[in-house]
Amino acid sequence: MLRRSALALFTQVSRNAACDRIHTVRQRAARWLLMTADRMDSPSFELTQHFLAQMLAVRRISVSEVAQALAEDGCITYTRGIITIIDRPGLLSYSCDCYDVIRRATLDALSRNGDGRRPAGDEAVR
Repeated sequence: MLRRSALALFTQVSRNAACDRIHTVRQRAARWLLMTADRMDSPSFELTQHFLAQMLAVRRISVSEVAQALAEDGCITYTRGIITIIDRPGLLSYSCDCYDVIRRATLDALSRNGDGRRPAGDEAVR
């Protein structure tokens, strides 16, 4: 389990570094919002534009523009620091493939088999 967790963390760190260099702000924001929703286990969560700008290593105005575009496309609502994902498939279509790679690595680390699946009869991994 420790080895799988370390591998998942290494995958996330290395993918984040590469993602920051090659993907657009919109792709990175979509990935980050999806990852946050997964970890919060909720489509709605508190998140300031300032904090998201820090996480994406961009100016706050860039986050404002991306959030507005995602809201206009019907993917999210954003009101007073509360983001709600209302069209997850739509947001996923804007995200880069880094989201899926990181998500699979995390599921693998949390599974008992190391393959993203639990033995028959166990609860499903979220």
